[in-house]
Amino acid sequence: MQKNQLKKIICLTLILYCDIIFVMIGIVVALKKEAEYFLDSINDKKECCVCDKIAYTGKIYGEDFVLAISGIGKVSAGLTTQAIIDKFSPTFILNFGTAGGMTKDLNIGEYVIASHAMQYDFDVTALDPVPVGFIQEYNRVHFPCEKLSGVSLKNY
Repeated sequence: MQKNQLKKIICLTLILYCDIIFVMIGIVVALKKEAEYFLDSINDKKECCVCDKIAYTGKIYGEDFVLAISGIGKVSAGLTTQAIIDKFSPTFILNFGTAGGMTKDLNIGEYVIASHAMQYDFDVTALDPVPVGFIQEYNRVHFPCEKLSGVSLKNY
């Protein structure tokens, strides 16, 4: 990722939340390598420990910022996200990093902003004739995402 691409992501997010007076940006990444450009861009950077994970605070493009490195997997990401919510109360959180592609229509390095999320590894089909990813308590497979869905970074 290039620094101008990072700035596009942060600026896009701030545009969508422009009616909020105080902004604390939270970012969760799995690996330190995914955080390199953020770490290079943080002013007044301080390292701390959150839920036994490394986190950094400071300012980026003039906004308060916390970046946490969660480790790989949705459980690590979920625990780390909740820990930075509890400790820093960010205005919003971006989960940022690399992922495997599900279609040949995407090229390496392209951005994807999800419109829906699902638990692709949740499978109870041996017990119940429901689709893979089906969550009984919610009676659904797909869960809609918030404000950023459908926004193209190529337009900014």
